[in-house]
Order: sequence, then structure tokens, then C-alpha cells
Amino acid sequence: MPPTSVPLIVTCGGAELPELRRQSAEFAAARKHAGLPGPFVELEGHNHFTILDELANSQGALTKLVLELVSP
Repeated sequence: MPPTSVPLIVTCGGAELPELRRQSAEFAAARKHAGLPGPFVELEGHNHFTILDELANSQGALTKLVLELVSP
């Protein structure tokens, strides 16, 4: 892990393969342990294709997370 970092949202879909979910959670935990900012969010029912719908939708969960991240 780098000594510092801008906030980063680590996310995955709850319908992803278990190994992909594990890797995302492990990466987020390592960032947290290093004191680096940003949440880990698992979006239930999504996979690596459908999760992008949450970013394309102006009211989607990922859009809301990004707006929270960049809002002062």
C-alpha cells in the first residue's frame, strides 16, 4: 500500500464469484489497515457487468457514492 492515497471506493457485486468478492474485501481491508481513506461497498444482486448500471443511473448507488466522495 502507498503511504498516502486519495479516497477510493472499493466495490463489488454481491452476485460476483466468491473469489472476486474476497479479493475486493481483502484489498479494502488492507487499505483500511494502512489508514487509507474510502469505503468498501458490496452491492447486492450485481456482478461486474450489472454494477455499472449503478453508475450510469443518476440515482444509482455508485453515483451516490461518487458524489459523496467528491463533495466538500
